[in-house]
Amino acid sequence: MQTAKVSAPSTTGRYDGDFEAPVTYSHVLMQPITSKTATSWALEPGTTGVLYIDAVHSSPAVAPAEGSRVTCAGITATVGTVKVLNDPRTGAVHHWEVGLR
Repeated sequence: MQTAKVSAPSTTGRYDGDFEAPVTYSHVLMQPITSKTATSWALEPGTTGVLYIDAVHSSPAVAPAEGSRVTCAGITATVGTVKVLNDPRTGAVHHWEVGLR
């Protein structure tokens, strides 16, 4: 597992492009698009990787806001999309798939 630094867009900054202090996410998985295998679902155009955040094991177990800056495994990218996947048995959140650009 990996750690990621996530900085949300600032809501109080004076300038566009300001970010809040980074929050460290532990027990996440960053998968660059070059290492992803073909799947039955399509990624959004421009996606460079996917950050997986587990609802049980990751900390914090919350999805980052779109537009947040993410640094993980030597890659810095921006959150483009957030996909929530629920456990089909319980309906609770199982994990988030964060599309990075």
